[in-house]
Amino acid sequence: MGPPERTAEEGLTTRPDVPPAQVESEIPIASRTTRMRKRRPWWAVGIAVVLIGAVAVLAIVLTGHRQVLPFTPKRQAFTFTLTKTYPVSLQAKHPDAAVAGVAASVQSTLSAMYDGLFLDPHAWSTAPPSDVYDHFTDTAKPHAEKAGAGLGLGSLTGTISSLSVDSSKLTVHVLVGPNSKPTAAMATVEFIATAKTRTGSTLRIDRRAQYLLDDVGGTWLVSGFPLTQTTVDKLVPSPAPAGAGSAQSGSSS
Repeated sequence: MGPPERTAEEGLTTRPDVPPAQVESEIPIASRTTRMRKRRPWWAVGIAVVLIGAVAVLAIVLTGHRQVLPFTPKRQAFTFTLTKTYPVSLQAKHPDAAVAGVAASVQSTLSAMYDGLFLDPHAWSTAPPSDVYDHFTDTAKPHAEKAGAGLGLGSLTGTISSLSVDSSKLTVHVLVGPNSKPTAAMATVEFIATAKTRTGSTLRIDRRAQYLLDDVGGTWLVSGFPLTQTTVDKLVPSPAPAGAGSAQSGSSS
């Protein structure tokens, strides 16, 4: 007498034509490797998203489509080269540290002002940005606002597509009063830049100017601009050397 036959009611349905061992092997069992493949760490997904975004931004910048970026690439601020500081005093001695501090403040003010007047893209297309006039005293500010673009690019406004500084020089004279306190400053600047126009021309801009500055709460601001002179020259590309174009061939008889 053989072992009792198991029925479906006992928890297992048997196929008479297939051995029980083969029935059990047909049930898929997920291995450890399979389970690990299905599980992706959150940090791996995050890194992939960041890399894809970086590649997309780089592609946009390299192709020149910066206007679609949600931010404006930061440009390096301009700083005048301070070449010389002259103290003007009736006394035999003058406070060197105070004079140097005035020169540094003048350098900061005029550098920020020229950055807005010449290097800000707003100045190229329409007018200097409004914060340019923050570098003037309350008395001089209305005159500066009236001058507007004349403080910088003047009639070139609306024609410039790019501008780079070639050289700059700043000389500061500091007037020292009887109490050894700086009371006024005069700055002389030389500013030379190369600009590209929207029509493809290349211009050399040579700016020479003098500014009077007063101490306003520890910051030296422009109180007057008695001299401003700008010279603009159109740069013509040098002609190519003879024979640099196409080679010429001749025949001899």
